Amino acid sequence: MNKQFIFSILIIIGLISVSCSGNDPDNQNGNETNYWETNALVRLQLKGKVKSVKTIYEQNVNYSQINFNEAGQIATETYTYESQENTTTYNYNSSGQLVGLGDAEYTYDTHGKYIPFTPFHVNETGLVPNLKAMIQQEGSRTDYVFNGDQLQIIYTYTNYENETEKDTSFFTYSGKYPVEFREVIDNWGEFMKASYAENGMFKVYEEGFFGTGEYVYTDTRKFTYKTDDEYLLIDQEEQTYDADGTEYDYKYITTYTYNDKKDIIKTETVDKTETVTETVEYTYEYDSQNNWTKRTEKYTYGENVNESEITREITYFSEKE
Repeated sequence: MNKQFIFSILIIIGLISVSCSGNDPDNQNGNETNYWETNALVRLQLKGKVKSVKTIYEQNVNYSQINFNEAGQIATETYTYESQENTTTYNYNSSGQLVGLGDAEYTYDTHGKYIPFTPFHVNETGLVPNLKAMIQQEGSRTDYVFNGDQLQIIYTYTNYENETEKDTSFFTYSGKYPVEFREVIDNWGEFMKASYAENGMFKVYEEGFFGTGEYVYTDTRKFTYKTDDEYLLIDQEEQTYDADGTEYDYKYITTYTYNDKKDIIKTETVDKTETVTETVEYTYEYDSQNNWTKRTEKYTYGENVNESEITREITYFSEKE
């Protein structure tokens, strides 16, 4: 499968599947002061009363289409790859909370906390206000249970021997937000650390793996975000592998540059010697609502230069709808 297509799908799922606010999409902050309660249009940086977005890859061979309701929430999303089509439907309650996504059901509490779907890639999968449980049709479920300032994510499932098993992960909270996760399994583990702006956006998000015992190492990705009232914008990404000074150690820093519409126009990656290893330059065409309809990406890696193109077909709700 085309890597760019896969990556785009994952990002879209992460940004919109947690959107549960039923607000007027004319207000791009969804009438909310906390980023994690804004609508899907904010997460996807779309302007105006967008009705649908069809994103086309590889000259119309692969594409995704998202249909929105008038509150700016996702109604359905369809992914097509090599003529295979998959559509997911979103269902909401009267409060605008997402209660059904495909074969999964969601329930909510009133604890006022923002809950991560999973222990890893939280900055991509997002946070959900007041989430209590996720139940799937095949019998598995995930419960989110607080014990003081600690969140337990309890995943219950049936194994191959038809026995019920549970896996539990623990997050430490500061106020409403998860700030730390650390889990050790035998001689390796994974971790997450985060700090937040007043509007709930990440200030710094860090995650990775580590080794213990005979092979000590850390494999870290650290994201620093811009201060912004609308969108979650990465300022810098740092990737580090530290195995106590071995030949496998590396460090890469990628910086992000945006235009006045807050779309990325350039990323530049340097290694630990500050040598530029990769650049990606983006150019856009826009419609009358200032949503991009064509994006060209130029990749430069050493002496290799490649270009790719993504187009979007965007429709809008009329004033009469």
